[in-house]
Amino acid sequence: MSCLLTEFNNGKIQLHNRLVMPPMATANADEQGRMNRDIFQFNRKQSKRL
Repeated sequence: MSCLLTEFNNGKIQLHNRLVMPPMATANADEQGRMNRDIFQFNRKQSKRL
């Protein structure tokens, strides 16, 4: 489990951790499965808590 909080870099993308909050799984997506600005801001705040 500790590997989920480690940084990941494959040369194209760098992630500070490996936790993912997909909008469709959290029921925060529109009909097309996209996030709006409010949802993006919410996820941004959640990511800073880790």
